[in-house]
Amino acid sequence: MQKIEKPKKIIINAELTVPLGELATYTFPKKEGLLDIVELLDKKPYIVNCIIEKIVRGIIKKKKLDVKIKKLEYNYSDSNNIDFGVAYFKANLKGTEKNLKRIAGENRIFFFDWEENIIIKSIETLSIEKPKNI
Repeated sequence: MQKIEKPKKIIINAELTVPLGELATYTFPKKEGLLDIVELLDKKPYIVNCIIEKIVRGIIKKKKLDVKIKKLEYNYSDSNNIDFGVAYFKANLKGTEKNLKRIAGENRIFFFDWEENIIIKSIETLSIEKPKNI
């Protein structure tokens, strides 16, 4: 009887971009203090990290993907202008290559260049053989 192998899981380092105006509406749903998003990102980024991570987990669940967010954190903003500025988040995602390609790549939620970027870690069991005596 042949043993069926599970697809190996990998971890990739991807990037998530969110326009500041959109990020402000997620963070301040009552539209009070929309201009405070830049200050919040500078002083308390962990609050925004939690909100974005919750949204992304919901998307992953809706798409029925077996992908785990190992780490998601605010990296930087390209502008302080809420109208055209973008916030960049770093994310470590774990899953099979097939599932990760459904959420990370060009024109996906997370950006990851599958041809250029290096997979951080390949998770699989390694069999170590003892050296033969000569």
